[in-house]
Amino acid sequence: MKRFNQFKYKVSIVTLVACVTALTGCSDLDPVDYSEMNSNLFSKTESDYGALVNECYRSIRASWFDGLFSMDERGCMAINDATTEILTHRVHTFKNLHDLNWNSTDDYLVGFYYTDKDGFRDGFANDISRCTSNLDYIEKATTLSDGVKKKMMAEVRCARAFVSYTLYDMFGPLVVASQDLLENPQNDKPLARMSREEMVKFIEGDLLYAAENLPSSTAAEYGRFSSGLAKMLLIRLYLHETKIDKSYYDKVEKLARELMQPANGYQLQPSYTKMFELGGQGKPNKEIIFAIPVNTEMVSWNNWHMFVLPADLVKRGEYPNLDIGPIPMKFGYDADLFKNSGRSMLDPIIYRFADVYLSLAEALYRKPGSSASDKQEALRYINAVRERAGIAALDASAIDTDAKFVEALLKERCHEFWCENGQYRADLIRLDKFVEYAKTINGSPYADKTKELYPLPKSVIIDGKGVVIQNAGYD
Repeated sequence: MKRFNQFKYKVSIVTLVACVTALTGCSDLDPVDYSEMNSNLFSKTESDYGALVNECYRSIRASWFDGLFSMDERGCMAINDATTEILTHRVHTFKNLHDLNWNSTDDYLVGFYYTDKDGFRDGFANDISRCTSNLDYIEKATTLSDGVKKKMMAEVRCARAFVSYTLYDMFGPLVVASQDLLENPQNDKPLARMSREEMVKFIEGDLLYAAENLPSSTAAEYGRFSSGLAKMLLIRLYLHETKIDKSYYDKVEKLARELMQPANGYQLQPSYTKMFELGGQGKPNKEIIFAIPVNTEMVSWNNWHMFVLPADLVKRGEYPNLDIGPIPMKFGYDADLFKNSGRSMLDPIIYRFADVYLSLAEALYRKPGSSASDKQEALRYINAVRERAGIAALDASAIDTDAKFVEALLKERCHEFWCENGQYRADLIRLDKFVEYAKTINGSPYADKTKELYPLPKSVIIDGKGVVIQNAGYD
């Protein structure tokens, strides 16, 4: 059996130069684990280092083959949303997800961390090491100006944090190899998982650097990382940690207020639905913090329509099999769907400014020492999102207790961000409603607190030789 290798990408640069040609790299990259690196094989122009940066975007795309945000069962959004009340199915994978019925050998789930059973990807944990190795090469570059080097390093660190946070949210603390270990692997000595504190510090350090050195939201190229995205990811990380330490809400408030400054250029769009229609995306859309540009080739695409529309659907209003819920048509119609083999030209939106509003509302209401005026301000942000959607504003009595506020906030997050980035699962867990909703809404007979984390692959535990410890509740 192919083993999980913590040091797989220690010298992958040799293969990258010839393979990376665009933002997301080539589709059939197979990293080669050389025992020694010949630096003469790697050119040292700015464009060469830029290729290493682009390769780190590889995970953050919507490719069916190996994209973390693939718009189907191979992407984290659909997998995570299926564990909540957002998505369901009668049978198979999505029925199991809806019921919280999984184990450490279910490759459709644990394969996001690592898999040796998929012909197109080996999971995403190794991509963190890829970023670490590429970062080291860029940092040591002598042909780059200081400004260019900092920007490149910021993009790589943002990519590494993006993948790390997404996996941390799903699986808990990860196994993360340092550059020293990548250069001097000790294959007979498995590396332990980071502690929670180490994991947070690792991700936070990357994002703070990225926030300081990436272009502003107004200056960044559409589809590339910006300081605004780095701050949005920091908000999500800090929200994640409020379950343990509510003082993180102060950090959320600070960052959210920074993002709301006019200089960042963000604003709620007048129409919710137009953001998911042709002509409503791109740089002119001031609500998008980060979206994944798509094409119809193998680099990155949106096959949401192909994923959710039943093959036997003939005409709207005449499909009989909707008793378990409506078809989740998040994206508008694309007339070229059939010409493009079911692939849409609509970009998956991963983070939007509306998330800043609702994050700030939560921080204001639930931070230690929250005042009456804080709670009033929180209500204004919730109502701003509701009013944009054409929904009546809530009055103060709707959030006059913490329990009511949590219910109102979760309902708003569910309605606003369904089938976007899969973060609603994290919202439920953070606010201690994941298990409750799984039981009362989904009717799950398997729901318990252990399901707030997915298991690590059993193969990783075996290869860990007692050093890599499985999440509680799994073998």
